[in-house]
Amino acid sequence: MSVKERYPASSIATATLTLAAAVTLPLALASPAFASDAKRKTITVRLRDDGPYSIQFHCSAREYTIKPGETISLKLPVGDALTTTNSTPKYPSGTKIVSAYPYLNDATIILH
Repeated sequence: MSVKERYPASSIATATLTLAAAVTLPLALASPAFASDAKRKTITVRLRDDGPYSIQFHCSAREYTIKPGETISLKLPVGDALTTTNSTPKYPSGTKIVSAYPYLNDATIILH
């Protein structure tokens, strides 16, 4: 095979490999960075009830009750939500109080 015959064949092979790499690279980067974490992350949140009523709520199949003037500390899995289970004048049953996100770690949430 002469040089004139090898050049077109090598340029076609290079173009094919470059195209294959360009197509498969986004697929390799598409997996989320946190997928390697086997343990689910949690955050710590404090809730303070400044209202006149006690509030019952649940998160991750656990029930909590907070009385007026009380502050409680909770460890919540990231992505879960605190939802009320009883009705008060300000918070009807089923109201989402907060969703747990990493930026809320060590925050105090005041309920009026």
